[in-house]
Amino acid sequence: MKKILLCLVALGGILMADFIRNHAVSIVTDKATGLMWQDNADVTAETTTWQNAIGRCEALRLGGYSDWRLPRQYELRSLADIERAAHGIDPIFHYDGSGGYWSLTTDPIHPNSAWLALYTCGGGYWYNKISRGYVRCVRNKDT
Repeated sequence: MKKILLCLVALGGILMADFIRNHAVSIVTDKATGLMWQDNADVTAETTTWQNAIGRCEALRLGGYSDWRLPRQYELRSLADIERAAHGIDPIFHYDGSGGYWSLTTDPIHPNSAWLALYTCGGGYWYNKISRGYVRCVRNKDT
């Protein structure tokens, strides 16, 4: 019940996105926020711990960019498509794992937990950082 409530609350805070896809480099850009999102097969290849997720993003080289990072909680929420009941990530994304995606956001009360975005409901939940989740890296668009 607690997870369902958190998912419903999270739906209210979702930003309106305006996505475009660069098929050649598997990157989706949100024109509204200026964020560029990784969307290649690596996004669904395997799950990992929170600490490893940070390292994966820092090591990512995609589309000629090397300044990728693990997204914050509110950034991951901006990818949700609340109008899709069965699967809540915007359909412009071609790769989406069946579980949650790590955010950089640490639980302020329980520092051993971080936010894991769950697109099946547009929200998420605090999970122990040694749990396993998917990784979708982000970067700020060059200005």
